[in-house]
Amino acid sequence: DLEITRKRGYAINNEEYIKGLFTIATPFFSLESGKPIGAVSFDFLASQASLKDVEKKYASVLLKLGKDISAVIK
Repeated sequence: DLEITRKRGYAINNEEYIKGLFTIATPFFSLESGKPIGAVSFDFLASQASLKDVEKKYASVLLKLGKDISAVIK
């Protein structure tokens, strides 16, 4: 799962922590060290949308947000 997560650039929590809630998240990185220092995530109720639909609609937005934060944070 970690290899898949690294390849796609974001992680998925598919109701693993709270039943009925899933999350997609991506890291942001320090400009100085290049190491991850935090993450940004979107949470959704499973009753609102399917995980597949959320990935399709928001994954690219989330990845761009992670890159934009990485570009300005120290």
